[in-house]
Amino acid sequence: MPRVGRIRDVLRIGLRLVAFERRVVIAYALREDRLDILRVLYRGRDAESLLSEAEGDA
Repeated sequence: MPRVGRIRDVLRIGLRLVAFERRVVIAYALREDRLDILRVLYRGRDAESLLSEAEGDA
């Protein structure tokens, strides 16, 4: 089930966001041979600014 969550290519190519237990959003990206967890955000955080490509490696 690695392809669950909402695709957010606008923020970062390959980015997906999935809610967990209504309190946390997990941001991850699928790579060829692995799944990278990029961030774990509490609800209400500004995901757009925290996950934009300008912040880190896309």
